Amino acid sequence: MRFVKRSASCAGVVALVVLLASCGSSSSSSSSGAGSKAKTVNIAFFGYNTTPYSLAALKAAQAAATQYGAKITFFNPNSDPQTQATQVQDAITGGKFQAFWIWANNGLALQPLVMQASRAGIKVATADATLGSTTDQATLKSEPGVTVALGTGLEEEATVAVSEIERACAAKAGASSACHVAVMPGMNNFPPDVYRLGLMRKQLAATGRITLSLMPQGDYDAPGAQRSTLDFFQSKPKVDVIYTFADQMIGGVLVALKQLGLTPGKDIEIIGFGATTEAVAGINAGTWYASQALYPSTESRLAVQYLVDAVHGKSVPSLVDVYKQSGALPVIDKLELKQHPSFQPDWSYGG
Repeated sequence: MRFVKRSASCAGVVALVVLLASCGSSSSSSSSGAGSKAKTVNIAFFGYNTTPYSLAALKAAQAAATQYGAKITFFNPNSDPQTQATQVQDAITGGKFQAFWIWANNGLALQPLVMQASRAGIKVATADATLGSTTDQATLKSEPGVTVALGTGLEEEATVAVSEIERACAAKAGASSACHVAVMPGMNNFPPDVYRLGLMRKQLAATGRITLSLMPQGDYDAPGAQRSTLDFFQSKPKVDVIYTFADQMIGGVLVALKQLGLTPGKDIEIIGFGATTEAVAGINAGTWYASQALYPSTESRLAVQYLVDAVHGKSVPSLVDVYKQSGALPVIDKLELKQHPSFQPDWSYGG
Protein backbone atom coordinates (compact mmCIF):
# COMPACT_ATOMS: atom_id res chain seq x y z
CA MET A 1 0.00 0.00 0.00
CA ARG A 2 1.52 3.04 -0.86
CA PHE A 3 -0.42 -0.02 -0.35
CA VAL A 4 1.57 -1.71 1.23
CA LYS A 5 -0.21 1.84 1.98
CA ARG A 6 -2.65 0.35 0.00
CA SER A 7 -2.29 -3.11 1.76
CA ALA A 8 -0.67 -6.49 1.63
CA SER A 9 -2.39 -9.37 -0.17
CA CYS A 10 -2.32 -13.02 0.90
CA ALA A 11 -2.67 -14.19 -2.70
CA GLY A 12 0.23 -16.04 -4.31
CA VAL A 13 2.50 -14.38 -6.84
CA VAL A 14 0.62 -14.45 -10.08
CA ALA A 15 0.46 -12.61 -13.36
CA LEU A 16 -2.99 -11.80 -14.65
CA VAL A 17 -3.21 -11.22 -18.36
CA VAL A 18 -6.05 -9.06 -19.55
CA LEU A 19 -6.29 -8.56 -23.30
CA LEU A 20 -8.49 -5.71 -24.39
CA ALA A 21 -9.53 -5.05 -27.98
CA SER A 22 -9.43 -1.48 -29.23
CA CYS A 23 -12.90 -0.03 -29.58
CA GLY A 24 -14.95 3.07 -28.80
CA SER A 25 -16.38 6.23 -30.23
CA SER A 26 -14.80 8.18 -33.04
CA SER A 27 -15.83 11.32 -31.18
CA SER A 28 -13.07 10.81 -28.59
CA SER A 29 -11.15 14.01 -27.91
CA SER A 30 -7.82 12.16 -28.13
CA SER A 31 -6.57 11.05 -31.51
CA SER A 32 -5.04 8.03 -29.75
CA GLY A 33 -8.56 6.96 -28.86
CA ALA A 34 -10.69 4.25 -30.33
CA GLY A 35 -11.39 6.12 -33.55
CA SER A 36 -7.71 6.11 -34.44
CA LYS A 37 -6.12 3.56 -36.77
CA ALA A 38 -2.89 3.70 -34.78
CA LYS A 39 -1.38 0.42 -33.69
CA THR A 40 -2.57 -0.93 -30.33
CA VAL A 41 -0.22 0.00 -27.48
CA ASN A 42 0.87 -2.86 -25.21
CA ILE A 43 1.01 -1.66 -21.59
CA ALA A 44 2.46 -3.67 -18.71
CA PHE A 45 0.64 -2.81 -15.47
CA PHE A 46 2.81 -3.57 -12.42
CA GLY A 47 0.41 -3.44 -9.46
CA TYR A 48 1.02 -3.59 -5.72
CA ASN A 49 -1.04 -6.74 -5.22
CA THR A 50 -4.62 -7.89 -5.77
CA THR A 51 -6.30 -5.98 -2.94
CA PRO A 52 -9.38 -3.83 -3.73
CA TYR A 53 -7.26 -0.68 -4.14
CA SER A 54 -5.07 -2.27 -6.82
CA LEU A 55 -8.01 -3.97 -8.51
CA ALA A 56 -9.91 -0.68 -8.70
CA ALA A 57 -6.90 0.74 -10.53
CA LEU A 58 -6.77 -2.29 -12.84
CA LYS A 59 -10.46 -2.03 -13.70
CA ALA A 60 -10.06 1.65 -14.58
CA ALA A 61 -6.98 0.88 -16.69
CA GLN A 62 -8.90 -1.78 -18.60
CA ALA A 63 -11.71 0.66 -19.38
CA ALA A 64 -9.25 3.34 -20.48
CA ALA A 65 -7.36 0.84 -22.62
CA THR A 66 -10.56 0.03 -24.49
CA GLN A 67 -11.17 3.74 -25.06
CA TYR A 68 -7.67 4.75 -26.11
CA GLY A 69 -6.51 1.73 -28.07
CA ALA A 70 -4.31 -0.22 -25.67
CA LYS A 71 -3.88 -3.74 -24.32
CA ILE A 72 -3.16 -4.31 -20.62
CA THR A 73 -1.08 -7.11 -19.09
CA PHE A 74 -1.32 -7.07 -15.29
CA PHE A 75 1.52 -8.33 -13.07
CA ASN A 76 0.88 -9.05 -9.38
CA PRO A 77 4.00 -9.13 -7.17
CA ASN A 78 1.93 -9.83 -4.05
CA SER A 79 3.50 -6.77 -2.35
CA ASP A 80 6.99 -8.24 -2.77
CA PRO A 81 9.48 -5.61 -4.06
CA GLN A 82 11.95 -8.22 -5.36
CA THR A 83 9.24 -10.06 -7.29
CA GLN A 84 8.11 -6.77 -8.79
CA ALA A 85 11.66 -5.85 -9.81
CA THR A 86 12.05 -9.22 -11.51
CA GLN A 87 8.76 -8.74 -13.35
CA VAL A 88 9.86 -5.33 -14.60
CA GLN A 89 13.26 -6.65 -15.71
CA ASP A 90 11.66 -9.56 -17.57
CA ALA A 91 9.21 -7.20 -19.29
CA ILE A 92 12.07 -5.00 -20.50
CA THR A 93 14.00 -8.00 -21.79
CA GLY A 94 10.96 -9.51 -23.49
CA GLY A 95 10.48 -6.48 -25.73
CA LYS A 96 6.70 -6.93 -25.90
CA PHE A 97 5.62 -3.67 -24.25
CA GLN A 98 5.69 -0.09 -25.44
CA ALA A 99 4.67 1.32 -22.04
CA PHE A 100 4.82 0.52 -18.31
CA TRP A 101 2.29 1.59 -15.65
CA ILE A 102 4.10 1.10 -12.33
CA TRP A 103 2.73 1.07 -8.77
CA ALA A 104 6.02 0.66 -6.97
CA ASN A 105 6.36 -1.47 -3.84
CA ASN A 106 9.89 -0.05 -3.56
CA GLY A 107 10.35 3.10 -5.61
CA LEU A 108 14.07 3.38 -4.89
CA ALA A 109 14.83 -0.16 -6.09
CA LEU A 110 12.94 0.36 -9.33
CA GLN A 111 14.74 3.57 -10.35
CA PRO A 112 17.56 1.87 -12.31
CA LEU A 113 15.06 -0.42 -14.04
CA VAL A 114 12.94 2.55 -15.08
CA MET A 115 16.05 4.15 -16.58
CA GLN A 116 16.76 0.90 -18.42
CA ALA A 117 13.20 0.81 -19.72
CA SER A 118 13.44 4.40 -20.90
CA ARG A 119 16.67 3.67 -22.79
CA ALA A 120 14.82 0.80 -24.47
CA GLY A 121 12.20 3.28 -25.71
CA ILE A 122 9.50 2.25 -23.23
CA LYS A 123 7.25 5.03 -21.89
CA VAL A 124 6.81 4.86 -18.12
CA ALA A 125 4.09 6.21 -15.83
CA THR A 126 4.34 5.91 -12.05
CA ALA A 127 1.47 5.89 -9.56
CA ASP A 128 0.73 7.55 -6.24
CA ALA A 129 4.05 9.35 -5.72
CA THR A 130 7.42 10.29 -7.15
CA LEU A 131 9.62 7.26 -7.82
CA GLY A 132 12.52 7.04 -5.39
CA SER A 133 13.24 7.30 -1.66
CA THR A 134 10.79 8.80 0.83
CA THR A 135 12.73 12.06 0.53
CA ASP A 136 12.11 12.00 -3.22
CA GLN A 137 8.44 11.24 -2.52
CA ALA A 138 8.06 14.29 -0.26
CA THR A 139 6.88 16.31 -3.25
CA LEU A 140 5.55 15.19 -6.62
CA LYS A 141 8.29 15.82 -9.17
CA SER A 142 9.71 14.51 -12.41
CA GLU A 143 12.36 11.78 -12.25
CA PRO A 144 14.75 10.58 -14.99
CA GLY A 145 13.18 7.89 -17.16
CA VAL A 146 9.61 8.64 -16.03
CA THR A 147 7.28 9.97 -18.72
CA VAL A 148 4.52 11.00 -16.31
CA ALA A 149 4.22 10.75 -12.52
CA LEU A 150 0.70 10.69 -11.07
CA GLY A 151 -0.28 11.05 -7.43
CA THR A 152 0.54 13.33 -4.52
CA GLY A 153 3.57 14.17 -2.38
CA LEU A 154 3.99 12.83 1.15
CA GLU A 155 4.34 16.39 2.49
CA GLU A 156 1.05 17.35 0.86
CA GLU A 157 -0.64 14.27 2.33
CA ALA A 158 0.70 15.03 5.81
CA THR A 159 -0.43 18.65 5.64
CA VAL A 160 -3.94 17.61 4.57
CA ALA A 161 -4.03 15.08 7.43
CA VAL A 162 -3.02 17.65 10.04
CA SER A 163 -5.56 20.17 8.77
CA GLU A 164 -8.37 17.62 9.06
CA ILE A 165 -7.21 16.48 12.50
CA GLU A 166 -7.36 20.10 13.62
CA ARG A 167 -10.94 20.37 12.35
CA ALA A 168 -11.90 17.14 14.11
CA CYS A 169 -10.28 18.35 17.33
CA ALA A 170 -12.21 21.61 17.14
CA ALA A 171 -15.43 19.66 16.65
CA LYS A 172 -14.75 17.30 19.55
CA ALA A 173 -12.79 19.32 22.11
CA GLY A 174 -13.26 22.95 21.07
CA ALA A 175 -11.29 25.26 18.81
CA SER A 176 -8.75 26.32 21.47
CA SER A 177 -8.83 23.35 23.83
CA ALA A 178 -6.30 20.58 24.30
CA CYS A 179 -6.93 17.59 22.04
CA HIS A 180 -5.56 14.06 22.06
CA VAL A 181 -5.21 12.25 18.72
CA ALA A 182 -4.22 8.60 18.31
CA VAL A 183 -2.67 7.68 14.95
CA MET A 184 -2.83 4.14 13.57
CA PRO A 185 -0.22 3.40 10.88
CA GLY A 186 -0.72 0.56 8.44
CA MET A 187 2.77 -0.80 9.05
CA ASN A 188 5.34 0.61 11.49
CA ASN A 189 8.26 -0.07 9.15
CA PHE A 190 6.63 1.02 5.87
CA PRO A 191 8.77 4.04 4.80
CA PRO A 192 5.94 6.32 3.55
CA ASP A 193 3.97 5.71 6.76
CA VAL A 194 7.06 6.52 8.85
CA TYR A 195 7.83 9.64 6.82
CA ARG A 196 4.28 11.03 6.91
CA LEU A 197 4.01 10.29 10.62
CA GLY A 198 7.20 12.26 11.31
CA LEU A 199 5.83 15.26 9.45
CA MET A 200 2.49 15.01 11.24
CA ARG A 201 4.19 14.88 14.65
CA LYS A 202 6.04 18.14 13.96
CA GLN A 203 3.02 19.96 12.58
CA LEU A 204 0.69 18.85 15.36
CA ALA A 205 3.24 19.69 18.05
CA ALA A 206 3.47 23.20 16.58
CA THR A 207 -0.22 23.76 17.38
CA GLY A 208 0.65 23.72 21.07
CA ARG A 209 -2.58 21.96 21.97
CA ILE A 210 -2.78 18.68 20.00
CA THR A 211 -1.00 15.67 21.49
CA LEU A 212 -0.23 12.68 19.24
CA SER A 213 -0.03 9.09 20.48
CA LEU A 214 1.03 6.21 18.24
CA MET A 215 -1.24 3.16 18.12
CA PRO A 216 0.02 -0.34 17.19
CA GLN A 217 0.03 -0.95 13.46
CA GLY A 218 -3.31 -1.92 11.97
CA ASP A 219 -1.87 -4.12 9.19
CA TYR A 220 -3.98 -2.30 6.60
CA ASP A 221 -6.99 -4.49 7.30
CA ALA A 222 -10.00 -4.66 9.65
CA PRO A 223 -8.82 -7.54 11.89
CA GLY A 224 -5.46 -5.86 12.45
CA ALA A 225 -7.11 -2.53 13.23
CA GLN A 226 -9.49 -4.16 15.69
CA ARG A 227 -6.54 -5.73 17.56
CA SER A 228 -4.63 -2.44 17.47
CA THR A 229 -7.54 -0.50 18.93
CA LEU A 230 -8.24 -3.01 21.71
CA ASP A 231 -4.55 -3.22 22.63
CA PHE A 232 -4.17 0.56 22.66
CA PHE A 233 -7.20 1.19 24.86
CA GLN A 234 -6.12 -1.35 27.50
CA SER A 235 -4.27 1.49 29.23
CA LYS A 236 -7.44 3.63 29.08
CA PRO A 237 -5.87 6.61 27.30
CA LYS A 238 -7.75 9.86 26.74
CA VAL A 239 -8.48 10.04 23.00
CA ASP A 240 -10.53 12.63 21.16
CA VAL A 241 -9.64 11.67 17.58
CA ILE A 242 -8.39 8.48 15.88
CA TYR A 243 -6.62 8.94 12.54
CA THR A 244 -5.88 5.83 10.47
CA PHE A 245 -3.71 5.47 7.38
CA ALA A 246 -6.35 3.47 5.49
CA ASP A 247 -10.14 3.38 5.23
CA GLN A 248 -10.18 -0.41 5.33
CA MET A 249 -8.89 -0.27 8.92
CA ILE A 250 -11.89 1.77 10.06
CA GLY A 251 -14.14 -1.31 10.00
CA GLY A 252 -11.96 -2.90 12.66
CA VAL A 253 -11.79 0.31 14.67
CA LEU A 254 -15.59 0.52 14.76
CA VAL A 255 -15.94 -3.07 15.98
CA ALA A 256 -13.37 -2.46 18.71
CA LEU A 257 -15.01 0.79 19.85
CA LYS A 258 -18.31 -1.03 20.19
CA GLN A 259 -16.59 -3.67 22.33
CA LEU A 260 -15.12 -0.85 24.43
CA GLY A 261 -18.48 0.88 24.85
CA LEU A 262 -17.39 4.00 22.96
CA THR A 263 -19.65 5.69 20.42
CA PRO A 264 -17.97 7.04 17.26
CA GLY A 265 -19.11 10.55 16.42
CA LYS A 266 -19.95 11.17 20.09
CA ASP A 267 -17.18 9.87 22.35
CA ILE A 268 -14.52 9.94 19.66
CA GLU A 269 -14.03 11.22 16.10
CA ILE A 270 -12.59 8.93 13.42
CA ILE A 271 -10.65 9.89 10.28
CA GLY A 272 -9.72 7.45 7.52
CA PHE A 273 -7.61 7.56 4.38
CA GLY A 274 -9.15 6.57 1.05
CA ALA A 275 -12.37 8.56 0.50
CA THR A 276 -14.06 5.27 -0.36
CA THR A 277 -17.71 4.47 -0.87
CA GLU A 278 -17.71 3.19 2.72
CA ALA A 279 -16.25 6.50 3.96
CA VAL A 280 -19.02 8.52 2.34
CA ALA A 281 -21.64 6.26 3.94
CA GLY A 282 -19.93 6.52 7.33
CA ILE A 283 -19.67 10.31 7.18
CA ASN A 284 -23.33 10.61 6.24
CA ALA A 285 -24.24 8.26 9.09
CA GLY A 286 -22.13 10.23 11.57
CA THR A 287 -19.84 7.34 12.52
CA TRP A 288 -16.86 8.72 10.54
CA TYR A 289 -15.69 12.31 10.86
CA ALA A 290 -13.70 12.38 7.61
CA SER A 291 -11.51 10.51 5.16
CA GLN A 292 -8.46 11.73 3.30
CA ALA A 293 -8.68 11.00 -0.41
CA LEU A 294 -7.02 8.44 -2.69
CA TYR A 295 -7.80 8.23 -6.41
CA PRO A 296 -6.56 4.91 -7.88
CA SER A 297 -9.13 4.86 -10.69
CA THR A 298 -8.47 8.45 -11.74
CA GLU A 299 -4.72 7.83 -11.79
CA SER A 300 -5.14 4.75 -13.98
CA ARG A 301 -7.48 6.38 -16.48
CA LEU A 302 -5.12 9.31 -16.96
CA ALA A 303 -2.01 7.13 -17.05
CA VAL A 304 -3.31 4.94 -19.86
CA GLN A 305 -4.39 7.98 -21.86
CA TYR A 306 -1.03 9.71 -21.45
CA LEU A 307 1.01 6.57 -22.10
CA VAL A 308 -0.83 5.92 -25.35
CA ASP A 309 -0.37 9.55 -26.40
CA ALA A 310 3.34 9.43 -25.52
CA VAL A 311 3.88 6.23 -27.51
CA HIS A 312 2.24 7.96 -30.49
CA GLY A 313 4.61 10.91 -30.16
CA LYS A 314 2.27 13.37 -28.47
CA SER A 315 3.22 15.79 -25.72
CA VAL A 316 1.97 14.78 -22.26
CA PRO A 317 2.29 16.36 -18.78
CA SER A 318 5.21 15.16 -16.70
CA LEU A 319 3.32 15.59 -13.42
CA VAL A 320 -0.32 15.01 -12.48
CA ASP A 321 -1.36 15.94 -8.92
CA VAL A 322 -4.59 13.99 -8.50
CA TYR A 323 -5.80 16.33 -5.74
CA LYS A 324 -6.00 19.03 -8.41
CA GLN A 325 -8.09 17.06 -10.91
CA SER A 326 -11.66 18.05 -11.67
CA GLY A 327 -14.05 16.56 -9.11
CA ALA A 328 -11.25 15.51 -6.74
CA LEU A 329 -11.15 16.62 -3.11
CA PRO A 330 -8.08 16.21 -0.85
CA VAL A 331 -10.36 15.15 1.99
CA ILE A 332 -14.05 14.50 2.52
CA ASP A 333 -16.11 15.28 5.59
CA LYS A 334 -19.70 16.35 6.18
CA LEU A 335 -18.99 19.96 5.19
CA GLU A 336 -17.10 19.01 2.01
CA LEU A 337 -19.83 16.59 0.95
CA LYS A 338 -22.46 19.26 1.54
CA GLN A 339 -20.50 21.77 -0.54
CA HIS A 340 -19.77 19.17 -3.25
CA PRO A 341 -22.93 17.04 -3.48
CA SER A 342 -21.82 15.54 -6.80
CA PHE A 343 -18.67 13.98 -5.30
CA GLN A 344 -18.22 10.35 -6.35
CA PRO A 345 -15.82 7.98 -4.53
CA ASP A 346 -13.03 6.63 -6.73
CA TRP A 347 -13.13 3.13 -5.23
CA SER A 348 -14.54 0.83 -2.55
CA TYR A 349 -12.44 -1.22 -0.13
CA GLY A 350 -15.21 -3.81 -0.20
CA GLY A 351 -14.30 -4.55 -3.81
